[in-house]
Amino acid sequence: IFGIVPLFLTFAIVGMIFPYIFWFFTKIRQLEVIEQEKLLEAEQIEQFEEVEEIAKATEQVEVVQVAKTIE
Repeated sequence: IFGIVPLFLTFAIVGMIFPYIFWFFTKIRQLEVIEQEKLLEAEQIEQFEEVEEIAKATEQVEVVQVAKTIE
């Protein structure tokens, strides 16, 4: 029951469990959520910019088509 091997096993178990307890009860978890939200927001901005570029391109095509029909 007593000895070095059980002591090492106890340290190993505590070493695996303690970081999760520390993560759960601290702000680290919240920082990860905030970081994910920022990444999602950046992706949405990029998608919006792409949509704007496509809209501008279609407007230019429509203007050219209207100009050709007028001539």
